[in-house]
Amino acid sequence: MHRIALGVDDVSATAAQAAAAGVATAGMAAGLGGRTTAVLDRAATAGVRIRLTGRLDVTPAAGAAIERIDHLGIASSDVFEDERVFAGRLGFAVESRQTDMEVVTAIESFTSDKYGVVYHNRPPGTGGRAARHVHQRG
Repeated sequence: MHRIALGVDDVSATAAQAAAAGVATAGMAAGLGGRTTAVLDRAATAGVRIRLTGRLDVTPAAGAAIERIDHLGIASSDVFEDERVFAGRLGFAVESRQTDMEVVTAIESFTSDKYGVVYHNRPPGTGGRAARHVHQRG
């Protein structure tokens, strides 16, 4: 994903509200259909590219397989900063907090001409890296 565009009724007023909450605007840009968009400063959004844009005049298809985005999971090394930005400054509700971690389970396997295939499990350990997520609803 390259960026998140949030549809708002008044781009300038919402950008001013975001700035007052500590999320500065990095500039204005052209959006879909000639709409004006406000580009939020990535330094203030935990590195996530976010634009505020006028709402699209799109009617959801009735009975479509996908009608809307339910939530976004923001993954980073600092889940608390994500929450400060998205919930504290931008006003999204925190739906849940999640920590993902890879677990490595070692299984020794050997084949014997007398005993056939034999497996021995060792206790699981952590491997790879942990990722933390904050799921936001807006």
